[in-house]
Amino acid sequence: MSVQIEFPIEVVVQGVPLSLRASTTSKDAWKQRIRERAKSELPEGHFAAEGPMRVRIYYFSDAAMSVDLDNIIKPILDSFCRFIYVDDRQVEWLDVRKFEPGRLFTFASPSPKLAETIDMEGPRVYLQVDVSTAGEVR
Repeated sequence: MSVQIEFPIEVVVQGVPLSLRASTTSKDAWKQRIRERAKSELPEGHFAAEGPMRVRIYYFSDAAMSVDLDNIIKPILDSFCRFIYVDDRQVEWLDVRKFEPGRLFTFASPSPKLAETIDMEGPRVYLQVDVSTAGEVR
């Protein structure tokens, strides 16, 4: 029995995100880690969404970032292909941010999962995938 995914999906992955420039083996392992973490948030027998999507990628680093922010995006988006959405071409809205130690930041009303992520120790990536609503800008 196939079922639809209830959005948004929130996933937290411990560790430093891999760059687009990493080896194929390393990138494949990173993508698999993301998929494994996402599995627990998805219903059994789900099918990938086909409509427009929006994705948030928040990297909480425990040191100055050694990789370019733009290079961590593609492996993450690819990890959701044919799993949460059919193709990463569906992503029409992308919010990517890094939070390094010593730089102050606040969230007006974080979800419980994001609040939990903020309080965690060590490098981690918060990912949120949601349906993109036509004309909606947040």
